[in-house]
Amino acid sequence: MYSLALYWLDKLSNGFDVNESNLHKLFATALVCAGKMLDDTVQDNRWLSYVAGVSLQNFNNMELLFLFQLMHFE
Repeated sequence: MYSLALYWLDKLSNGFDVNESNLHKLFATALVCAGKMLDDTVQDNRWLSYVAGVSLQNFNNMELLFLFQLMHFE
């Protein structure tokens, strides 16, 4: 799961402005997306957003944006 999240972040690094203040949010989003793809049981986004330190709405938006970017990378 961690390998897939890091692979996606590497591939998508041109589509996002990665810096010290948002790296943990991007990694948490990539990790959640990888987990949802690979695992049969998934934690609730409310808990995951709490762990990532962002609001639920912001976390859901980040996940959606990440997945849209993932659909379009070559």
